[in-house]
Amino acid sequence: MLPLLALCLLLCPLLTWGQTYFNERYPHNGVTSSFTAITPSDSGFVLAGQTRPNPNQPRLDLLIRFLDPLGQLVRSRSYGQDGFTYFPSWCGGLVPVQGGGYAMAASRGDSANKVSVLWRFNALGDTLWTRTFRRPNNRWLILYSCKQLPNGDFILGGGERLNMATAATDAVLIRTDSLGNVRWERSYNVGYTDVTYDVQLTTDGGFLLGGYSYATQQRVQNDGLLIKVDSAGTQQWFSLLGGPYSGEGAFGIPTRDGGYLAVGGRTTAVVAMFEETRPVFYKLDGEGNLVWQRMYGPARFGTYLFRVHELADGSFIAAGQQAQSRSNNSQEGILVKICADGDSLWYRSYRKLQGAGSSDYLRDLLPTADGGFVGAGFLHALPPDPGTHDGWLFKVDSAGYLQAGGAPVTVQCRPTGVKDEAVTDELEVWPNPSVDGRFYLRVSLNAGLQVLDALGRLVWKGQAPAGEATVDLAAQPPGIYMLRITEQSGHIQTHRLLR
Repeated sequence: MLPLLALCLLLCPLLTWGQTYFNERYPHNGVTSSFTAITPSDSGFVLAGQTRPNPNQPRLDLLIRFLDPLGQLVRSRSYGQDGFTYFPSWCGGLVPVQGGGYAMAASRGDSANKVSVLWRFNALGDTLWTRTFRRPNNRWLILYSCKQLPNGDFILGGGERLNMATAATDAVLIRTDSLGNVRWERSYNVGYTDVTYDVQLTTDGGFLLGGYSYATQQRVQNDGLLIKVDSAGTQQWFSLLGGPYSGEGAFGIPTRDGGYLAVGGRTTAVVAMFEETRPVFYKLDGEGNLVWQRMYGPARFGTYLFRVHELADGSFIAAGQQAQSRSNNSQEGILVKICADGDSLWYRSYRKLQGAGSSDYLRDLLPTADGGFVGAGFLHALPPDPGTHDGWLFKVDSAGYLQAGGAPVTVQCRPTGVKDEAVTDELEVWPNPSVDGRFYLRVSLNAGLQVLDALGRLVWKGQAPAGEATVDLAAQPPGIYMLRITEQSGHIQTHRLLR
């Protein structure tokens, strides 16, 4: 975890001198390109996607692009081999690694089979090594997700085809050592077709797998699928998330309250052969039982959420796409932000292309240290928009606006088991904001203290005996932080700190 935090701390000063905005298109040598995953670097952002080596070749290569904090291209690297098409990780599958550089799970296919690759490259994008995973008898194996564990191991998630005569698949999980050598492999069978799109680390040392499941060979209806496994990959529970119509893949995260939250799309009606779908959030307890589910926004074709983050204040933000209107199925990006209890804060849509037939696909989302968000995806241009497929990156502020001057968000989240941030007799904090990063607290009870940055990561912790205490953030970059005060009774209150 420390290398990722170090990257964030290097990145934070670059992003906190003021709110930044951009909405950029990224052509690549006049050929098709895309972004499917984004991660922070020590000098901006790193993005993974695909590109063609030239307009006359049908194959697709892996593409890595390095951008500065303002979204300007620094350098690109592409990787491919004649006779193969490469498929990059999905959202969240490109990760910084211990010792510097990055790792990503990718897949490589030809006309006969698909195999998967764990790809390790340095901070400049140069390949250090690759490890290939394959199945016998040309059975397909596709890996979508990659995470690094605290001990340096990698955990990879995807799906494997059971035989080439049917479409039946199992969800698959592979754990390797830090050099990509397999420690163990596990497969999971819930329905007829099961696939893992995303793997998240859980606080008990296990893993949460998110994906989808078709119950039957006819593939009439599919549901979002969450599978919780322990550190050895042994299944503990699974949850199918859907409804009377087809659901879509679920992307889940563990939440700080000990439960889980998942996002996806939920079909509410079928109109003229088209499924009308709404963004959906599912809240589950620690055993995988559904606590609540909420849908947001209009019902439109192709509405899915692919990426979700829990923020320092307990709210959630998710990224995905929807049709531009009920009469126009061309896609646009969306961001949806909600309170911890599911109340809606805001719902915004985004486009770069202006043609009615062009589509803007949003695939990944990264919170930034200035309180905003950066979204990554790709564009499909049709006339009058020029070009074909290009990468897409945009940066918004904390309220989801692409430029300054947007109307302030007036909705306030209701407290959910925590005290209001307002200073009370039991808590005083001063000065706030603090010029030198030192905050002084007066509390009436013994309490544990934690400070989280804008990405929800722990940057400071301490203990406050009854009386006064000091929170020292002098070494942290300017920005907004969240102070969590945990009393001996287990009661938690929060307070926002402005450094």
